Parts: sequence; structure tokens; C-alpha cells
Amino acid sequence: MNNTNTMTVYTATFTTQRGEQRLMNFVRPTEAPSGVFPTYIRARKLQPGYETVWDIDRQQYRTFNNNTVIGSVVSNSRDVMIELF
Repeated sequence: MNNTNTMTVYTATFTTQRGEQRLMNFVRPTEAPSGVFPTYIRARKLQPGYETVWDIDRQQYRTFNNNTVIGSVVSNSRDVMIELF
């Protein structure tokens, strides 16, 4: 299923668990319009500062670590196509 919607896209560089810097463009599923993401997203117990996001470049759920952000998280509104399963 493909959905194209205008959403807030966040862009940030952070340090991965392997110690590498990674740039990620992501949306927060909780901020997406109704029906874009399944309502049955499995609840996960994450450490403080971590959140589950949708990586729009890799087209998959990822864990974003707010604790290791390099610089700042910037956001803009743009059309995003979500390719679900």
C-alpha cells in the first residue's frame, strides 16, 4: 500500500550504537494523518530519549536516539510517500 501525504519531516544527525554518525530523515507515526500507519504498532519499552520513528529514506521503522543528536533536529513540511509492507 502506498500513501502520499504532507507531513512534518524531521532531519537530524545522531551517533549510532556502533559509534558512527548517521543522518536520518524521519516522521513520527504519532503525528501522521489517520490511516497512514497501522494502529496496531507494537508497544516497545525504550530507554529515555529513544523513540520509534519511520525512516523515510529506508522506508522502515527505526529507533531514533535523541540523546546523541549532533547539532539540532530540524523540521519542515513536505510530501512523503510511505510504502507499507
